[in-house]
Amino acid sequence: MKKNLLFIALFFISIGLNAQYWSQQNTNMTGTRSGIAIGVDQISIVDSSIVWINGYNGSGQGRFIHANSRTQDGGATWHAGSYSGFGTNVQATVLCGVSYNKAFCVAYDTASSVASFWKTTDGTNWSTVTGVLNNGSTTFADGVKFWGNGKGFCYGDPVSSYFNIYTTSDSGKTWNAVPTSNIPIAASSTEYGLNGFDCVSIVPGGFACFLTTAGRVITSNDYGATWTATPTAPFTTAAGGSLWASSPTYIIISNLATTTSTSYTYKFTTDGGTTWNDFNPTSGTFYQSAMCYVPGTDSMFVATGGNSSAAMGVGYTTDGGMAWTDFTDSTYLQPGGSNIQCLGVGFYNANIGWVGNYDQAQSINSILKYHPAPVGMDGGVITVLQPVGQTGAGSMVQVQVRVKNFGTDTINSMNIAYQAGSSSPVSVSWTGTLKPDSTLDYTFATTFTSPVSTYNLCAYTSITGDIYPTNDETCDSIKVSMDAGVISILQPSGITPIGSNVPVKVRAKNFGTTTITSMNIAYQVGTSSPVSVPWTGTLKPDSTLDYTFTTTYVVPDSAHYTLCAYTVLTGDSDPANDKTCKSVQGNLGIKESSSDGLILNQNFPNPANGITTISFNVPSNGEVILSLMNSIGEIVYRESKKVDTGSHTITLNTTPFTAGIYFYEFEFNGNRFYRKMIIN
Repeated sequence: MKKNLLFIALFFISIGLNAQYWSQQNTNMTGTRSGIAIGVDQISIVDSSIVWINGYNGSGQGRFIHANSRTQDGGATWHAGSYSGFGTNVQATVLCGVSYNKAFCVAYDTASSVASFWKTTDGTNWSTVTGVLNNGSTTFADGVKFWGNGKGFCYGDPVSSYFNIYTTSDSGKTWNAVPTSNIPIAASSTEYGLNGFDCVSIVPGGFACFLTTAGRVITSNDYGATWTATPTAPFTTAAGGSLWASSPTYIIISNLATTTSTSYTYKFTTDGGTTWNDFNPTSGTFYQSAMCYVPGTDSMFVATGGNSSAAMGVGYTTDGGMAWTDFTDSTYLQPGGSNIQCLGVGFYNANIGWVGNYDQAQSINSILKYHPAPVGMDGGVITVLQPVGQTGAGSMVQVQVRVKNFGTDTINSMNIAYQAGSSSPVSVSWTGTLKPDSTLDYTFATTFTSPVSTYNLCAYTSITGDIYPTNDETCDSIKVSMDAGVISILQPSGITPIGSNVPVKVRAKNFGTTTITSMNIAYQVGTSSPVSVPWTGTLKPDSTLDYTFTTTYVVPDSAHYTLCAYTVLTGDSDPANDKTCKSVQGNLGIKESSSDGLILNQNFPNPANGITTISFNVPSNGEVILSLMNSIGEIVYRESKKVDTGSHTITLNTTPFTAGIYFYEFEFNGNRFYRKMIIN
């Protein structure tokens, strides 16, 4: 399918109480010498040290340059790269960093109108993500976001009337499809997601939302496990737009009603989408090139004007967007309009952030950093280098950290310390020479014993006369190695006859670094009592196990029901990835009519050989959806059409389908009826 994509320059500034400072950094992305001015339109922040940025062609030459860059020292050094494997007509529309070496990207091919899902695990080589949003004939990737601690989601256009959504809790190593029972059905056959960096928004704590072409906002409050549409839709259609959330209840949306519209309409909600109001700032300049929420604040947003033919200013609001104030800087941001173009934006907190721009002479492809002004004595830990991600339960762990001198004075002595969980801090006295804007990697001689569950590892400095103690400490959430979960339900795989006994087969995975020798594996059908069995054996790290339960279940009298399977492991560090659920289709019934006049007739002729006709009656105007499924529940044909009250027919050519037993499903106003069809 072909859709209009959204390309908007982004900008964001945060504000701190201490004196703040703007400095220019070279992204090292090449291009200006060949006549291409590279701008930064996307900034993805992993933490205060690790940042990914995307470069775009700002020369107006219509060429895709496939440029990106990343840093692991807060921007002191940027390492430029490219999107290897992208075709000539492919551009990165959504970039999301996970670590210094790992990132994901949604890319759009302007020639084939296909949007695909990509990843890199070494920061250099890119490849498509196998089995996730990459079936070009039926899928269209829209966006990807990560909250941190390995949790993230990606999504694409509806497949069989439901948005195609996946979640991960291991930084994208494993992606699990969200069951359709946990996703609202598409408003129509022409409702899609919007593809763009700001078409999806997340808030720390597990909230996410994205905008659709039907003007709806789809939200999740549990890290993407379940999704729902807001009680009301802010718009009836959206050809383009963006949204920014500061909480599950406060969301701002911009909307481009049609592809020919020349301006955006803004609305906002303070009650999670029950009501939507026109967004009308009362004071200051509201720049409309782009906007972003400031993480860690209640209602601070920053907007930018990056159009060289209009005001190029940067403004911030602390009241959710009603009153705006311009940022100023003698070199980069002048009152009433900056003297340079400001583009993409990302902020880690109210004191640290980055803004893409062109330097004044366009001699380098630059980015601006917003940070506390370097004065006097100021240092802190910026990164925990070891351990990374997870540790083995009970193992001895060594700690290595990176310390930076943020100030203008040379540091000759300080204390460097770490604390694992609730254990006593380990502190050492360091002496040497750490010059301004330099870093030091320090390895502690004293190790610690890893806890048996997820813990925080914090490292910090203590320097006499430190001006800004708020940047002394860095903390990481560390998983322990005891971590398992069910990643897929292998059986049942298709339609299950009502009343029959059905076996269950699941695939479990060891996400940790310690071999698992015992755990419980369980399944549950709907709200019935779970079936749980103890398992013993050997499941090595990063390995999978296929397990078939000896206890079957009786299929409930329902067209669709939910089947969940999960593990119970003592000391499991991440229960969020224990369970997988799927929506299973019960035997088709066979339900043929309802009391209000909705009737589905048997196809004729049946058995069918070539053309067959399906007749039906509907009690009111609306949209009908006809789906043809094979004997294992796979949808092989789907058709939707608008109909008026009364009797209608659908003619189906069965020639392309192999001989066998099929079922056809008829959906109207939330009702689903079913019939059996035999094709010879």
